Amino acid sequence: EVPFNHEILREACALCHCLPVLSTDKFKTDFYDQCNDVGLMAYLGTITKTCNTMNQFVNKFNVLYDRQGIGRRMRGLFF
Repeated sequence: EVPFNHEILREACALCHCLPVLSTDKFKTDFYDQCNDVGLMAYLGTITKTCNTMNQFVNKFNVLYDRQGIGRRMRGLFF
């Protein structure tokens, strides 16, 4: 494990405190807009995956239902 270099950490902290960008209202607004966009994209991705899973389930159900329906029709012809 590498030991902490406190001189470099102090310089990085001083540099971060010199940046005025983090305390402005525009930054906060843009930051929350970006967070909301990321959350929305994650939500839409989840909805898309769920719709795909549901579509696969419905397709499999239809294949099973059609197969049983054909069997019933064939039995109706012969009996």
